[in-house]
Amino acid sequence: MRKAALCIGNNGYQILPRLACCICDATAISQSLTSLGFETILQTDLDRESMTNEIIEFAEKADQYDVILLYYAGHGFQADGDNILAPIDLNINARPAAIRMSAFPLSELMNQLNKYPEQTKIVILDACRETLGYRGSFQYFAPVSAPQGSVIAFSTSPGQSAKENDATGHGKYTEALLRYISLPRVPVETVFKKVRELLVSETGGTQIPWEHTSLIGDFYFNPDTIYDGITYTPEAKADGKFHFSQDSPIRSIVEGLKSYNWPTQEAAERKISGLDYSDLSSNELFVLGRNIYQSACGNSYACQRFISRFANNSSIPQAAKLHILNGMAYEIYFDSENNLRSDFKSDYYSPVISCLEQAQFYANREFLASFLCKVEQRPIYIPGQNEIMDLNIKGQNESDRYRVLDIYYQGKPILFEKGGSEKLTGKEYSCEVPCNEFEQRIASILAAPLDCVRFQYDAPVRQESTLLIPYNGFCIQYGF
Repeated sequence: MRKAALCIGNNGYQILPRLACCICDATAISQSLTSLGFETILQTDLDRESMTNEIIEFAEKADQYDVILLYYAGHGFQADGDNILAPIDLNINARPAAIRMSAFPLSELMNQLNKYPEQTKIVILDACRETLGYRGSFQYFAPVSAPQGSVIAFSTSPGQSAKENDATGHGKYTEALLRYISLPRVPVETVFKKVRELLVSETGGTQIPWEHTSLIGDFYFNPDTIYDGITYTPEAKADGKFHFSQDSPIRSIVEGLKSYNWPTQEAAERKISGLDYSDLSSNELFVLGRNIYQSACGNSYACQRFISRFANNSSIPQAAKLHILNGMAYEIYFDSENNLRSDFKSDYYSPVISCLEQAQFYANREFLASFLCKVEQRPIYIPGQNEIMDLNIKGQNESDRYRVLDIYYQGKPILFEKGGSEKLTGKEYSCEVPCNEFEQRIASILAAPLDCVRFQYDAPVRQESTLLIPYNGFCIQYGF
């Protein structure tokens, strides 16, 4: 797939207010796109003639590529009913019609892009840097129609201005875009959605990016072809049935991890850093991940250390990390026969969930969610969906203790006896635990971070309160 990008950054305006970050923004985006396989052109501080020539010449070559992308950072706004990109020599004191004619109209770019319906076209505009003090009302971009097969992304919604971060030297929109643009196997629409979510959070809703799209099919900035379309064999998913080839370097590592002997497991873990990942299959790495997590749950310090340092482990290629983390996460929920566990293996789940929540492991969350979303018999926390699980605890106060009678999630009772076939009765209760221990136990059963589970009691309960729960345990599931 041939991909081309034109990146323009204008700082040095002669009449309009000068800007500080646009050249840095365009340069950084250009570098990022180059690393993602784009043939990239970087231009800065363009006057009207230069800007017009660069954009038209670039658009006219669209038929030579599968994907073309225009990134622009600088002033931009409406003038005489049209959206314009402002060259550095724009005379803002002219009449509206003259301003439009002295700038580059976005409508002309749309006309050019309409000639190429088969290409994927992406236009990213980090403009509207500030409210401008000039004659007439030319603030902000107006909505536009996206040509077939295109995405038009704006750094702000109408009526807002784009903000810059003096500490980093980037506009806040581009700063967010740089954070997400290289994520593997993330559709372009999702990249912009994640940028929007981050900016809304960071700016308190004062800068909300928006997009127009008419894309047909998926486009990924980073297709990550090693991961693309990956499926693991049934034998790998049921790792108890997986057989390594005799010459596989992972074979001896997994055998060591399965030894239940801590020194042997530590020696096996040390071999991981010396692997030649170019010769390993996705299935081998997936099974390796399952066994690393299994050993960590068996209190292997070496494997626990491996997981805690996994995200920042630069000795493992990113593509290999995807498969190893998929295996570690899958082991939490599925047994060696590839059946959903009756009790999740949550002895060491928190560091794995923390990895899954990181931006760089977006593809892992998608992989895991594709399985967990199919589970109907019980509530499950799905990493990366930013869900707060609200649990309503029903019970009764007895002297200085609180007896837990039931738990409701999304209006459904989910607290059952350990075997899961019947609701609890009063006979099972004789175990006293602190409230905070009970809440951590529930979070562990759900394999959820504690701060993603919100407990609401129907009677006053403090963290130091004593709770009465079944002595032989309980399970969390939906009623039958």
